[in-house]
Amino acid sequence: MNVNYDVNGLYKLTSDDVKEAIKVAGDAFLDDPLMVYTYPDKKERKA
Repeated sequence: MNVNYDVNGLYKLTSDDVKEAIKVAGDAFLDDPLMVYTYPDKKERKA
């Protein structure tokens, strides 16, 4: 399997991006089975 790990084209986050990046990561895992199991209440999980 040939995998290319070239990261030169990736966007590098700045300190101005942190709040939005945290929101994006949180939203991405909101319905993850482990998160749902750990925090069954959606309001609590979202907080």
